[in-house]
Amino acid sequence: MPQVFPNEGLADLLSYWIGKQSNAFASWQLMLWKNDITPDQDTVYADLTEAAFVGYSRVTINPATWVSPAIEDDKAVTTYGTDPVTWNVTSGTETIYGYALITPTSPVIRSIERFADPVLVGAGGIIGVLPRITFTTEPT
Repeated sequence: MPQVFPNEGLADLLSYWIGKQSNAFASWQLMLWKNDITPDQDTVYADLTEAAFVGYSRVTINPATWVSPAIEDDKAVTTYGTDPVTWNVTSGTETIYGYALITPTSPVIRSIERFADPVLVGAGGIIGVLPRITFTTEPT
């Protein structure tokens, strides 16, 4: 499924991009969600049920870790580093449907992506995510 930038945080994202706000990623966190939803522009933070398996916690995003954006197929693309962020599942079993980049203090979704296939995690397992942001223009 393609990445979605919900309306909840869209105007702020544009403000960051054009320089109206600084520290765009300073307080963002990466979270996993476990409820079976398909995100769209109307998805809000309250729609998500956060993962709760033992070994899980949100990851604070370090702006310096983002790879410098490059143009791929007429889109600006960046990833959060080059290796996935991973969690070791020490106990519990959950189905994880995707990840979101959020501002935790608001809380507001900045970007959200559903996995192509849900991931069942259980004790002794590892789940990894390599966040990717793609900016493109709408065709006219």
